Amino acid sequence: MNEDKLNLKDVIKSDDDQNLTNDFSYYLKNNLASSIKPGLNSQLDSSLWEAAKFSQLTAEDEGLLNRVTSNLLKNIKVEENVFSFKEFFNQANSQVQNIWSDLLQTMQWQVLTPVAITRSVASDEALSLGTFTQSIANIGNIEMNLNFYNKTNSIKLLVQATDLNGEALTDTKVMISKDFSQIIYEGQTNEDGFMLEPNIELGNGIFQIDFLVNDNLVSTPIFKI
Repeated sequence: MNEDKLNLKDVIKSDDDQNLTNDFSYYLKNNLASSIKPGLNSQLDSSLWEAAKFSQLTAEDEGLLNRVTSNLLKNIKVEENVFSFKEFFNQANSQVQNIWSDLLQTMQWQVLTPVAITRSVASDEALSLGTFTQSIANIGNIEMNLNFYNKTNSIKLLVQATDLNGEALTDTKVMISKDFSQIIYEGQTNEDGFMLEPNIELGNGIFQIDFLVNDNLVSTPIFKI
């Protein structure tokens, strides 16, 4: 390649893919300002048009595309079911209670005690989202009590993990994720199978609480603040 005399006509005649890549990169680097606008260089327009034509995906690429698309569609579907804790304070309690209970049941949680709104000693509206439990086949049980404080956008979290015999499941991991990606809290049950966090500040966003029990993942409905 004679770099001093390199022009686009010579580049696109190359039969070697690696040489074509190198020459085209060099050409663009040195001629980008003068040839990037459509209509100024017909040879560049033609080569870009050819490069943009559709070619059939390989089976591997198609599988990757399907997985990515499925995840995007899943997130879209999930976001439709995100429940706002603030709605408990703005709507009829029975209506939003039923929605929250339905979401819990969809995620395989059994509701033990219902939702209730109270006033805390700090004159903050406190929302008890109830106590709910989920059985994990061949492992045991997760029970959780969840409270939300409207003024501070924080939660109180009480967790008990037990095996099939009712004995403590220690080191059960508890995680809170924000906006589908960021882990903002990690904790675990103690030697008695309990974990209590009286004040976890969440701020604003979309959240989910996950429990990892012997490599089994259990999740709450997704909620937003």
